[in-house]
Amino acid sequence: MPFISSASAQQPASIEPGSQSSAELPTITLRDELPWLMRRAALLDLRLNQSPKPSDYGLCANLLSLASDLDPNNAELARSVAQAAWLAGDEALMLEATRRVIQVDPKDSMAQLRLISA
Repeated sequence: MPFISSASAQQPASIEPGSQSSAELPTITLRDELPWLMRRAALLDLRLNQSPKPSDYGLCANLLSLASDLDPNNAELARSVAQAAWLAGDEALMLEATRRVIQVDPKDSMAQLRLISA
């Protein structure tokens, strides 16, 4: 089970006595987990809404965009931003996210087509 800490990776927080030493456990910082948690919150909010409106997708796209800024090499997260922005009608954010997808994953033909057709 990974050890989660808000401390830096160089100085992990202490663990409970009697358990494994911190040297034996992988350290995961809050900064490592935050993009995933933000994506999860954004998608759960949409799924709980029976009929999401463009403004709901816009909120989701903005939260996903913030998460993508924290994890700029995550192509899947950038794809989620592009999809939510498209559903929100935010073409500028959709194109920005699509460019990020292509930067991280140059072989993504769907993202390339989306950018060409825009």
